[in-house]
Amino acid sequence: MSQQNSNIQQDLLKKVGGNFEYKMIILNLFSNLHYEISANKSNNIISQNISNEGQTFVEQLLIDNKLLSKSFGFELGKYIPKMKSKISIGYDFNNRLNDILINNNLKSVKSIQNGLNLKFNSNYFTWLTLDYNFNYFNSKREAINVNKFISNLKVLFYFFENHSFGIYKDDYVYSFDKQNFKNQFIDLSYQYTFKKSKIDLDFKWSNVLNIKSYEEVILNDYSTTSNVFTIRPSQILMSVKFNFK
Repeated sequence: MSQQNSNIQQDLLKKVGGNFEYKMIILNLFSNLHYEISANKSNNIISQNISNEGQTFVEQLLIDNKLLSKSFGFELGKYIPKMKSKISIGYDFNNRLNDILINNNLKSVKSIQNGLNLKFNSNYFTWLTLDYNFNYFNSKREAINVNKFISNLKVLFYFFENHSFGIYKDDYVYSFDKQNFKNQFIDLSYQYTFKKSKIDLDFKWSNVLNIKSYEEVILNDYSTTSNVFTIRPSQILMSVKFNFK
C-alpha cells in the first residue's frame, strides 16, 4: 500500500566530474578514465512501515533527504591488426550513502556496486565474425550481497556467398543468499541475400531451449526483490527486407 503526504518533490543537485581519454595509434591502444561526485538534497523521503505480518506500507513524507554518490571507472583496450581482433577490459565503482526511513527510524544506508566487463571481437577469418561480452556486477548493502553474471556470445558464419548463419548465446546468472538463479538462452538465424533484387530473406529461431521463465534479483536502497517473468516460448520468425536504393 502506498500514500503520498508531501509537496511536489524538489531536488538540489551538485555534481562534479571529469573524463580522460588517451589513444596511442602506433600501438593500437586506447583507454579512458572517468569519475563523478554528486550530492543531492531532496525535500521528500520514502517511508516504509513493515508490519509483523510482513505487509509493507510505503509513504512519501515531507522530510529532508540527502544522497551522496561517488563513482569512477576505466576502460583499457587494444586492437591487434594481425589477428583483426579487438579486446578491452573495464571496471566501474559506485559508492552511495543516502537516508531512508523504516518503521519511523531515520538511518543512513551505504551501498556499494562494482562492475567488471570484458569485450572481444574478431574478424580474423573471412567466413567468421565473433563477438563476446562478459559482465560481472556485485551489489552490497550492509550485510546483503548480490552477484550478477552476464555473458553474450554472437557467432556469424559466411560459408557461402549470399548466405549467413548466426548463433547467439546469452547467460544471466544471479547469486544471492546461497541461491543461484540461472537463465540461458540460445537463438539461431539464417539470412539469404538476393543481390540483384536487393532483398534479404531472414529466418530466426528464438529461444531454442524453450525456456519458460526468467528469474532475477534486484538490490536497491530499500529492499531486495526477486522477480520471475514468464517469457515467450520457442518460435520461428521469417521476415523479408527490401532496399529501394
